[in-house]
Amino acid sequence: MSLSLLFPVGLLALGALLLPILLHLQRRPPEQVLPFAALRWLGLQARPSRKLRLQQWLLLLVRLLLLATLALLLAGPLLHGVRGNAQPVRAVVPGLSPPPADDSHHDVWLAEGFPPIQPGQLAPDRHQPVSSLLRQLDAELPSGVALQVQVPARLLGVDGQVPRLSRPVDWQVQPSPEEAPAPQEAALPRLVIRHDPAHADAARWLRAVALAWQAEEAADVAPTDVPVTAADANTVIAWLSEAPLPDALASHPGVVLLATPPPSSARVLLDNGQGRALLVAGDAPGRLHWALPLTPASAPLLLEADFPQRLLQAVRPSPLPTVADAADHAPRTGAQAPAPKPAALAPWLALLAGMLWLLERVLASLRPRTEVA
Repeated sequence: MSLSLLFPVGLLALGALLLPILLHLQRRPPEQVLPFAALRWLGLQARPSRKLRLQQWLLLLVRLLLLATLALLLAGPLLHGVRGNAQPVRAVVPGLSPPPADDSHHDVWLAEGFPPIQPGQLAPDRHQPVSSLLRQLDAELPSGVALQVQVPARLLGVDGQVPRLSRPVDWQVQPSPEEAPAPQEAALPRLVIRHDPAHADAARWLRAVALAWQAEEAADVAPTDVPVTAADANTVIAWLSEAPLPDALASHPGVVLLATPPPSSARVLLDNGQGRALLVAGDAPGRLHWALPLTPASAPLLLEADFPQRLLQAVRPSPLPTVADAADHAPRTGAQAPAPKPAALAPWLALLAGMLWLLERVLASLRPRTEVA
C-alpha cells in the first residue's frame, strides 16, 4: 500500500505547529506572593530564578496532533493498494429469471447502478445498454474478481462492437423470455441539390451521389431559385451557393451541405483523400460545410468508387445495431485492467480531528496547578 496527496500544498499548514509551542513557552502559571518576615530585608535584586520549561505538556501534545491532522486533511490523502471485495460477481440481464441464491457469488442486475438481486424485488427495465454496462462493470470491479454474466439468446442494447474487457467472462446464454424484434435498416436519405452557375460542376458530382443513394429515383438537381418540396428529416440538401440559405430552408430538420466558408476549428467529417478537410461540421446542428471545391484536383476522393458511401457515413453515421445473438456477442479480453480505486482517508481524519478537539477542550478546561513564587 502507498499514500498519495491530492493537494500537497496543504502540508504548508504544518507551519502552524509553531503557534502552540510559542504560546506554551510564553505562558506562565499564576503566582501567589506570600510575604515572609525573614526575607523582607533582602534587596529586590535577590529573587528566585526561573527555568524556561514547557507547561501542560499533554495539552500541548494534543494541540500539535490536532493541527497536524488538520494539515493532513487539507492535503487530501489517498491510500492506494487497498483491495476491495474479492467475491465473484454474477450479473444478470433484466428479463431473465433471477438465479438461485448463492453465497459464493454477489448477484447484481446488469442495469444502471448495478442493483443487487433481492428476493421479491422487481427487476429493472429490460431495455438496458448492455455493452456499455459490461464495460462499466469491468472498470468498477477490482482486478482479479471473477465475473459471470447471464444473458438471453437474443440480446438487446448492444452497440455494434463486441465488448473488450480486462478479465475473462463466464458468458452464459439462457433461453430468451420472448423473441426480440430483428433490427431494421434505416432508409437511405434523399439528396436534393440546388446550385448557382459557379457551382454547376460540383453539382454534377453530387448528382452521381444522389443516384447512388436513390437509384430508383431521378436526381433532384436545379438552380437555387427552384423551391425544395417534400423535404423531411431524411432529406439531405446540398446548397451550392455563396448566397445565404433561404428562409424556407433555414428551418430544415435534416442535414444541409453548405458551400459557404466553414467555421474555424471545425470538426472534420470527411477528408479529400490526401489528408485535407473536405467536409466539416458547422456551428449549428445539421449544418455541414464544404471546406474545398468539389473538383478532382482539390478532392481526389471524388474519383473513388466508394465516395457515395463515405459521404453517407459522414452525413449520417450508420445506426448501431441494438439486437444481436448473444452467442456472437461474448466479450473478449485484452482491455487494460482498471487501476484500483484509492481509498480516501479524509472521513477518518475528520473523525480523528473531532476527537482531538474534544480532548483539547477537556484538557484546557482543567484548572492548572498553582505554584508559589
